[in-house]
Amino acid sequence: MIQRLRRLAADPLTGNGYLLVSSSALTSALGMVFWAVAARAYPAAGVGIASALIAALSVLGTIAQLNLLNALNRFLPVAGGRARRLVVSAYGAAALAGIAVGAVFVLGVSSFSPELADALAGGRAWLWFPLVVALWTVFVLQDGALAGLRAGRVVLGSNAVYAVLKIVLLLLLVGRAPQTGIFWAWTLGTVPVVVVVTVMVLRRAAVVPPGSSAQPVRITPASVGRFVAADYTASMVWTVTHGILPVILLGLLGATRTAYFALAWAVAYVLQLVSRGMSMSLLTEASADPGDLGRLSWRSLTSTLPLLVAGVVGIVLTAPLLLRIFGQGYAAGASGLLRLLALAALPGLVVTVQAAVLRVQHRYRAQVLLALALAVPVLVGLGPATRQWGLDGVGWLWLGVHVVVALAVLLLDLGRLWVGVLPQRLVGLVAGLRAVRRPCLRRRSLRWAAPVLAHLRRNGVIARGWTVEPGPVGRSDVTMLWVRDGERVTAVLKLARSLRGREALEAGASRILQWHEATGGLDLPLRVPRVIDLGTLDGMGYELESHVSGVVATDEPDRRGVVTRAVGVGTAIAAATGHAVGPDTMRAWVQGPLDVVRWSLVEVGRWDLEAALESMGAELEAALTAAEPRAAFTHGDLWLGNVLLDATHPLGLIDWEAADPHGLPQVDVVTTLVTSRAEVRGRELGHEITSLLDDPDWAQWEVELLERGGVAVGGDVPPRGHLDDAVALRLAWLHMVAATMVKSERYQPGTPWYARNVEPVLMREARDVGDRSA
Repeated sequence: MIQRLRRLAADPLTGNGYLLVSSSALTSALGMVFWAVAARAYPAAGVGIASALIAALSVLGTIAQLNLLNALNRFLPVAGGRARRLVVSAYGAAALAGIAVGAVFVLGVSSFSPELADALAGGRAWLWFPLVVALWTVFVLQDGALAGLRAGRVVLGSNAVYAVLKIVLLLLLVGRAPQTGIFWAWTLGTVPVVVVVTVMVLRRAAVVPPGSSAQPVRITPASVGRFVAADYTASMVWTVTHGILPVILLGLLGATRTAYFALAWAVAYVLQLVSRGMSMSLLTEASADPGDLGRLSWRSLTSTLPLLVAGVVGIVLTAPLLLRIFGQGYAAGASGLLRLLALAALPGLVVTVQAAVLRVQHRYRAQVLLALALAVPVLVGLGPATRQWGLDGVGWLWLGVHVVVALAVLLLDLGRLWVGVLPQRLVGLVAGLRAVRRPCLRRRSLRWAAPVLAHLRRNGVIARGWTVEPGPVGRSDVTMLWVRDGERVTAVLKLARSLRGREALEAGASRILQWHEATGGLDLPLRVPRVIDLGTLDGMGYELESHVSGVVATDEPDRRGVVTRAVGVGTAIAAATGHAVGPDTMRAWVQGPLDVVRWSLVEVGRWDLEAALESMGAELEAALTAAEPRAAFTHGDLWLGNVLLDATHPLGLIDWEAADPHGLPQVDVVTTLVTSRAEVRGRELGHEITSLLDDPDWAQWEVELLERGGVAVGGDVPPRGHLDDAVALRLAWLHMVAATMVKSERYQPGTPWYARNVEPVLMREARDVGDRSA
């Protein structure tokens, strides 16, 4: 046990995460002491007013920090020598924003909350309150800076000092400020903490964060601004959901019940802080190594869950005792609410991990949608829930919304991200949950096919007695069905409702026709379908092609033998159709897919990676010019899922939409090898590419296959016509991701697939560029 704890403490993810969690736990425990003293020294109505005022301060501070907290957490791990400048800029912008929003709040508070206006009356609130907001904003921001610098111990120490200070100030102000003592105790304690911690942050930011595995990358105002803009919008929605509840309940239930809610929330909030602390550590580590996001996010959840379960069980069992610290009225009026809020922390952990994953992946729209999925039902349902069940209605609503959102997140996103790292039983469970969707998708495909089949029968393309049944459920915009003549599958009907799908059908049919024209007189060990009919009916694109029999090669246990046969066929095609090409074609091999990836970087705002992409393109063009490789008819997507095995026939090859009559055959060879490796290891393509570029650990049989396919592995000077293995890897990756992005919305910029397969490779290239320039 002691050795395990030492390993956890030494690991950057869990070590820093547990320090942040410990900070939250200690702060919350001392926070309970603070509110216990406040509840006994002030009447319930006074506590309600103070809690609403502090909640308003929290909302204003979150607005004013412009979500730079997450930006510091996200970018400091890879900022290098720019870290101090990033911290100073963030602090300055947040402080100015705090003054501005504080002034606006004071000027407008009487119009939306007369109770708070009365509490702020006198003392020239318009002068001091904006300064308080600015101070609180910087205080909030420093946790993000410390987390990004992996300074968990400083977070723990500074928050502990602040928690003790505010209790001391509360005791000193009980008689001197009977109306605003709670608020002043809450805010004045931040002054020495902000001063001391800011000095420490600036000193620490002057060096590369210890334990960092990432090389500095180029951070531009545009990249930070795009991250902040989207993340800020999502955080504002979160803030409305979390921070504004006491203000809304003040009007719905009155000051006393608002006080009950505020203190129940203060107790339950420690569980949310546990999740938040580990997610901040996840954001720091995954920002430095986004290719390992699946493993890091799964470890973040499993490392946090035991702590969270223990906390939830403890609160559920002792809720009345915990609330009795504040007074008998709190225990009687808020125990049920506290239990429900505590239970909501369990699905809330899933939601928190998902939010961190989205930040790493730059999925800006998804961040906002996730926040809205929580905020809208809570705010819309708050009135009806409180009318029906009183204060407990807030808890039931909060719990129900979190359960629904967590289940949706697991099914739609995190399940796919964790497939490669989940224990086998959980993989089966996730697969089973997804299988529930398949019958619905198949029934829908039959409904779509009905008018197309009627059209084909009327025109005599297929016989009237032939039937159809759903084919495999894929992930592209094309739906596939089997056309049967009795027991025998005669043809394959492909349907496409989207423009992207129709273009894929047309491209595939065109390439198949070109293949048969180019290889009609050749004896090749390969079966390729023939196009029977192609067209559009009422917006539905369709293609009918002959059926190629066989078992999909990914189901074959002898993976080495299958890969050998696939590469052998690719080599035979290259030998039979090979021809010399000029520099324009070689340039197109690079610039065509490069344009697609360049566009995608603009879509996600990753301008910091454009220089790495352009550098890669220049290196690949130079390598092709030096090697002068021959072109051939290439498939363009030669992974084992497109290879069909038949014991009595040659290999079958399907899905030709990415084929090229003047393609680079080495790309097909490397595609087969890399995708097979990734599938066997349960890893993403992007992770496999970066691993091989960092450490070319090709097995011997892979070396032999590469050399057969015209890729040189090792040696000082590659022979003419061969490509260095690193060049071939980069070219294959470029072609694979560019071809995949045009298949479906599921592979567009900002999706999980994009974040796992495109950005990690380019971030590695950016580090190489930085190393060479240094």
